[in-house]
Amino acid sequence: MKLLNFPLLVLEQILISMNYPQLFFLSFCSNKTKRLISLFKYNLIEFAFCFGQYALRVFFTDKNKKHCLVCKIFSFRAGAVSRNLTIQYPSRPFTEFTDHYRGRFAVFCTPNIRDARVFIDRWLRKECCDNLNNAIFFNTTGRPFDDTLLVNFGQKRIDRTTMPTVPEKYPFDKDDLYYIGGGSDKLITDGSYYAERFDGKFATIAYWDTYVVFSVWDKRPW
Repeated sequence: MKLLNFPLLVLEQILISMNYPQLFFLSFCSNKTKRLISLFKYNLIEFAFCFGQYALRVFFTDKNKKHCLVCKIFSFRAGAVSRNLTIQYPSRPFTEFTDHYRGRFAVFCTPNIRDARVFIDRWLRKECCDNLNNAIFFNTTGRPFDDTLLVNFGQKRIDRTTMPTVPEKYPFDKDDLYYIGGGSDKLITDGSYYAERFDGKFATIAYWDTYVVFSVWDKRPW
């Protein structure tokens, strides 16, 4: 959905109420959002944008239920567009989105550690998100995640004293690091758990109370 596809009166209101970076973000993000919605074959009844200070909220109605997609904005500097997608979808588990998600970065808001466990298990079977570089699971309730997520990886933990070839931090390039909006404290590898997939891809799983950070490597880093 390009910006110019909005009805004229709606377009005029958008141009009056938004600054250039917001308009740039909207024209980038609305197309992705529409494609994401269409992938699930929803009967789209209502579609509305709502800008907050740090997020574009996209509300849509499907079969009398109102749902919300939140596209997180890390910067309003002119021309800067975040490639992160934050999915906040209260009525269904976020794992329903992962079959169709082809992006490299994502933030999944979920209060249920079971959903995160299902996602990791499915990634290990190469059933979802094969392009993914980095995902963050965030517990929006503010309560720490149940650390039972890591039970299956109990003995698989990175210790740089015995694995000196492992980089101190996940090797994002400069542009990716800017777009994911992550501070260096979120990317340290030491102490992370790890899992290997049958095709040689390798993932590290870091646990910080209300956050779980899932990072994918092309190969084992040692």
